[in-house]
Amino acid sequence: MAINRDEILEEVMETVEFLTRGVLTLCVLKTKNDYYIVGQSACVNPKDYDQELGESLAFDHAAKQLIEKYSFYVSQTGVVDEH
Repeated sequence: MAINRDEILEEVMETVEFLTRGVLTLCVLKTKNDYYIVGQSACVNPKDYDQELGESLAFDHAAKQLIEKYSFYVSQTGVVDEH
């Protein structure tokens, strides 16, 4: 079974929130079963900080973690959660 990132995110993700503190951007993904995953990004130079890029990188970091957890679950159980 091929793992498609966008399909999995659509299937299991309920909400996305971003928090910014200086050059640190956090992305909080909440799944439909109330599990939270946090992604992060940070810029070394405050003058180079770009909020849109920070949010994109933080989301990608959180999404990667979600996909890894989902892939492990499927590989161990053979169960694809369909809501």
